[in-house]
Amino acid sequence: MLGKDVSAITALEALSYAQGIVLAVWFGASTAYAASQFHTSTKVKYIKRQRIVAVILMSFLLLGYLGEGILYVVRIARNPNWELQEENVVRVVLACCVWGMVEVIALDVVDVFWMPYLGGWILGLIFEVVLLILSATGNTRTNIYDDARLGLQAGRVILLSMLVINGIFLVGKYTHGPSTEEERQPLIVVEDSNYDSDGESIHKGDKTKADISKKIKEDGWYAYAKRFSVFIPYVFPVKERRIMVFLVLRGILTVVDLLIDLLIPLQLGILTNKLTEVTGTGVVPWKDISIWMGLQFLRGPLFIQMAQQLLLTVVSIWQSVALKTFTFNHIMSLSMEFHNDKASGEVTQAISQGEALTNLLEDVCFELMPLIFHVFLTVSFVSYLFDVNLALVLLVSSVSYTWCVARSTKAFRPIRRKYVELSRNKSNVMYESIGNWQTVTYFNRLSHSMKRFRDCTLEVMELRLKYWILIDIWYGLQQNILQLGLLCACFLAAFKIARGEQSVGSFIALISYWQGLTHPISVLARSYRNVAQYLIDAERLLQLVLTKPAVVDKEEAEELNITDGRVEFKNVSFAYDERKPTLIDVNFTAEPGNTVAFVGETGSGKSTMLKLLFRFYDVKSGGIEIDGQNIKDVTLSSLREHMGVVPQDSTLFNQSIMENVRYARLEATDEEIYEACKAASIHEKILSFPDGYASKVGERGVKLSGGELQRVSIARVLLKNPKIVLLDEATSAVDSETEGQIQDAFSRLSVGRTTFVIAHRLSTIMDANLILVVDKGHIIERGTHDELLAMKGKFFKLWTKQRGFRDSKDSSVTAGGDDLIATDPSQVD
Repeated sequence: MLGKDVSAITALEALSYAQGIVLAVWFGASTAYAASQFHTSTKVKYIKRQRIVAVILMSFLLLGYLGEGILYVVRIARNPNWELQEENVVRVVLACCVWGMVEVIALDVVDVFWMPYLGGWILGLIFEVVLLILSATGNTRTNIYDDARLGLQAGRVILLSMLVINGIFLVGKYTHGPSTEEERQPLIVVEDSNYDSDGESIHKGDKTKADISKKIKEDGWYAYAKRFSVFIPYVFPVKERRIMVFLVLRGILTVVDLLIDLLIPLQLGILTNKLTEVTGTGVVPWKDISIWMGLQFLRGPLFIQMAQQLLLTVVSIWQSVALKTFTFNHIMSLSMEFHNDKASGEVTQAISQGEALTNLLEDVCFELMPLIFHVFLTVSFVSYLFDVNLALVLLVSSVSYTWCVARSTKAFRPIRRKYVELSRNKSNVMYESIGNWQTVTYFNRLSHSMKRFRDCTLEVMELRLKYWILIDIWYGLQQNILQLGLLCACFLAAFKIARGEQSVGSFIALISYWQGLTHPISVLARSYRNVAQYLIDAERLLQLVLTKPAVVDKEEAEELNITDGRVEFKNVSFAYDERKPTLIDVNFTAEPGNTVAFVGETGSGKSTMLKLLFRFYDVKSGGIEIDGQNIKDVTLSSLREHMGVVPQDSTLFNQSIMENVRYARLEATDEEIYEACKAASIHEKILSFPDGYASKVGERGVKLSGGELQRVSIARVLLKNPKIVLLDEATSAVDSETEGQIQDAFSRLSVGRTTFVIAHRLSTIMDANLILVVDKGHIIERGTHDELLAMKGKFFKLWTKQRGFRDSKDSSVTAGGDDLIATDPSQVD
């Protein structure tokens, strides 16, 4: 070329290399940030028109770069001696790659945030203007090709100027906020409300979903990913030195394995050249062969791979134990509000699916990050062995493959989420049917349960089939991208070798590097997809972990110190739902050693008082004191350790009777357990069983009769020997003779202890020191049995009806009207 200005040419070369790199970095960083935010349009129709204009202009811009590339190809074809400058190839290829990817994303995403685009158009315009000026001043145009290239550059300047003007309008019409488009929906989608359409309070887990969704809407996808940081201490062992040593060793082996992967193709190329040199001489290049085989052997299954697998196994076991323990401890620490609403099968499946998080450390730290570095080094090596053109082929193939993976993962996401949800539902159906086998059998619904489970299973399998069909289709497309890239690389390499610029060994090294590159890229794609799946699978577990217990210890909570056992309810009010009060301004005092009985209809608030005393819930106003200590100021453990509870519908573990009774006091001796069972009138019955105290009681104690189950539960409380006793009609499931024996045992147990009784059989509380008649959350009557009868109020009516009913039929009174007492143990107040 004539009339060249050296400084202008130098600047032109530098800017040609920098243009594509700067644009790629800008779009990568800005779109990554934008992806973590939510932006939506205030004038959708207007934005749609501007968007169409932007896409059309970008299409012409891309054609402008493609036209320049075609121009170079035509010029070489007509003049083989013409030397194509490397910086021009780099600039055109990177520009086509960057702008092509940008346009594809703009077409693919419905709700586009245009700020990164506007910034890219401004940067592109600056580069093109400067390049146009340098090209015009640095060269004296000698032919039509130079004029055509400058014309294309000028056309791109005009297009970019129009894009910048259009982009200003696009950005000006967008505001920060949540989008309504499907692809902008958060991974956890719920209505931001505490109540459903019927006014009912939603599930606690759904409330947690709403909190997560709200956080995502406010802060974007980064907030979503950040929520999973709660699992980091149980996935990454920062406090476990021994496990950290294993991780460091695993990291060192990963680096060594990465370096060996890069050296093997290089050594293979060297070996090929040596073999070519010694062909026909009878000389064998043993040294080069030994080095190549040594590298292969070192990274084989007996050395690095085996060591990596052993270290991974140790770390994975620790992760599994830590995560399971953390999750179990958290769920067990949640309050009654959660456990009343939970579906055990669904929770169990959520924990099982959440274990996928243990794979995050391996996939992110030892696969994703090293493989990205591996791709970078491979491209650098190929650029060193051949030239930047082959490196660009590798880079474009890798980027195209990665985008294809990201796009397919986005397509799979809703299917995967639905699949995970249906899997949990299937698990819950199975768990409920097996756990309620007696109910299924009572109503002769075996065929219904079988059909229900089969339908759930088929639904899961159909969705799974759809999921894997899509994966296979996308996998085929991804592999074709790599094969097309390999074809281009081979053509370029063969061209270099034919011109004598490279050796055959370099070609062999290139093929080996390409084969070594396709595996990391495939693993990279798989790891990216796996990470997305792990997070989706663990979403429900995240909801569980983020669910906070409603009742917790204060930071300054102290141990409860019971001296006498005096219990006071002071102006206590409570509501499960703020719109419907359950207890209203309740006041009473249980003196030390006294028995307080609660009487009232179902739903009046009797059981709620015991739940508040046991701190299953906290009072909304007022306070409960034990020996002058507010129960909210003491630890839950110390409070509950001083209390013994016999619920109306007792349940046992599927263990022996001995183990179930000892559960009340783990250090109790066998003799103490025998004495407790004797006091509960169950000892002789247990001895009559074939296995005696070693007899298994079945799940929830189903092998025992109602009376036997209740008396074993009473034995547990007797063994615990608490300061305060809570009885929810503890004798409701026993006959009259056994009832008398248990009443005698309770009389002995209540000496020196404060006892609270919920009574459905009014005859069982005749000796109570204080009887409270509860109605609609209020205490409407109080006194002893004789005092209440003398009042001839609510208690008198209940007593009269129940006595009359028992005279005609020896049975407990069932709930009915305003005056009958409910005996349904499943009812809560």
